[in-house]
Amino acid sequence: MTAAAGSLAGWAVVVAVVSRSQGLLTPAAVTLALLAGVLLAWSLVRAWAPGVGWVLWALVLGYLLCLLAQPRRVDEGAPVAGAALFLMAELAYWSIELRPPARQARELPARRLAAILGVVLAAEALSAAALLTASPGPDVGVVLDAAGAAAAVAAVALLLGLLDRHRSGPGG
Repeated sequence: MTAAAGSLAGWAVVVAVVSRSQGLLTPAAVTLALLAGVLLAWSLVRAWAPGVGWVLWALVLGYLLCLLAQPRRVDEGAPVAGAALFLMAELAYWSIELRPPARQARELPARRLAAILGVVLAAEALSAAALLTASPGPDVGVVLDAAGAAAAVAAVALLLGLLDRHRSGPGG
């Protein structure tokens, strides 16, 4: 039940991002997002996993309609919309998977939730950094340098971690 409620909250965030647009196609995009919400609720109640895919498709299409009609080049709501879309889909599928007779280890929900939130936060940070580079202000140079250095350190750490995991795998 909690995963389904979280999924609906993610949908509501996407609707909020879409509805704040001021483009000509905003009413159509909001209508599409609201219909997607009805389909999401129905899919969660009926445990219909393909419906979640259709909801994701409709929300992305609605968001793209808003982007096409906006006079701005860069949408500041993109990181929030992307993170909310991912969170909505993950929690919806998780809600459907948890229907009886599903069984899982006690520690699995906490690990899975931590992984989902980690991906959402990383995606939010990366997309916010991309947004900064797309429209930097006058005082962003130091921030971009620090973000670049942190990204380089993170990339090296990731590669070293993958290499270590590969070496300590079943064959090594």
